[in-house]
This record gives sequence, structure tokens and C-alpha cells, in this order.
Amino acid sequence: WYYRAGRVTRTESREVRHDRADAPLPEFAAAQAAAARPWVLVAEGGDEEAAAVARDLGRSASLREEVRGWRIFEVAPSRGER
Repeated sequence: WYYRAGRVTRTESREVRHDRADAPLPEFAAAQAAAARPWVLVAEGGDEEAAAVARDLGRSASLREEVRGWRIFEVAPSRGER
């Protein structure tokens, strides 16, 4: 999953499509709340984007790596906590 400028896009190849998005982050986070396994979200942007991830995914998202403006978050399955 790729997050940029408030939108989340599913990527299935190395190419990220900037011309479409699957959902705004809050809507996407709500839909992913029932995920059974951990998943990864790659976010591009600065502190504003990281704050949005923290706000919308809560403590389930942990920063795993940050490289050249890209942040990789591992998101644990929801257990009803935020």
C-alpha cells in the first residue's frame, strides 16, 4: 500500500500510479481494521503525512524504516485499541 497526499493506493508492481487512489486514509484505515495479518504501508512525504498515519492508524502502525522521504510502516492487526 502506498500513501501520498492523503490518499492510499494499492500497488502490485514496482510502479506507483499517482493518477489514482483507492481511498482516503481514514476510509482505508477503517476498511483495514479487520485485517487478520500485519500489512505494510509506504508513505511519501514529510511530518504532515506521518502525523496523518499516526492519527488514522493509531498505535497499530509502527515506523520500521525511513529513507529519503519515504517511511515504511508495519501495521499490526487491530485488537480494538487505538
